[in-house]
Amino acid sequence: MLLLFLAMSLWGADWLVYRPKLRSETKALTLPEAQRLLDGVCQSIAWENRRSLLCETRQPDHLKPQWPGSPFRPARVVYGHFLGQSSDDAVVSGQSSAETPLQAGGTLLLTRRGGTWIPLWYEGGLLAKSCQKLLRPDGREILLCEREASSNGMGRWHMLYALDLREQGKIQELLEAHTFDSNLCWGQTQTLTPLTWIRPRREFSVGLRTPAFAPVPEIHCDLPPRPRRLVTHRFAITHDGVAQRK
Repeated sequence: MLLLFLAMSLWGADWLVYRPKLRSETKALTLPEAQRLLDGVCQSIAWENRRSLLCETRQPDHLKPQWPGSPFRPARVVYGHFLGQSSDDAVVSGQSSAETPLQAGGTLLLTRRGGTWIPLWYEGGLLAKSCQKLLRPDGREILLCEREASSNGMGRWHMLYALDLREQGKIQELLEAHTFDSNLCWGQTQTLTPLTWIRPRREFSVGLRTPAFAPVPEIHCDLPPRPRRLVTHRFAITHDGVAQRK
């Protein structure tokens, strides 16, 4: 499933069928902020056509080959304590020339030491554009993220997942809604409901709705049982990340 996750394409706009359900804490990068954050990453950075930031990257040896290709277009950032309870860290989302069209961007992790932002790693295909922070019991933060993805002929997904930035590339898949016209047997429409806190900072729920489920006309096959119209999934924030509750 991880390879499928990394290979899915957004094909342009981030949200085409679905709508975000999280209260995202990522924000758009300004040029002065990007210059401060990415001094160790970019030889130069400036606005390109007043629409996106364009970074010509350096090539620090300790990050090869996990490094954004040049040019790199940083877009959004979220700050937090992702490496430790008292660390100051930043997660930057952007698009690198090193990614394939199917990867739809990547994530750069930086930490601040002695007033200087130090780049630690870059992961192409790992997306943190729409995320909110979750506080673990030990005081360290992880990210709860969502994205829309598609695959030719297989429909579209609204995916909910957690990222532990201490472990590069670790994706904890939590829930997904899958909408498609036909899999040669049936079609369905699914959506996620907004996150609801059950116990503040400790437990939350997200619902999976299936408002439409129907066989493909004139095709006879063994249909699975119709999914329930609403299934509510409960999650707890633990020392190991996010755990689903029964």
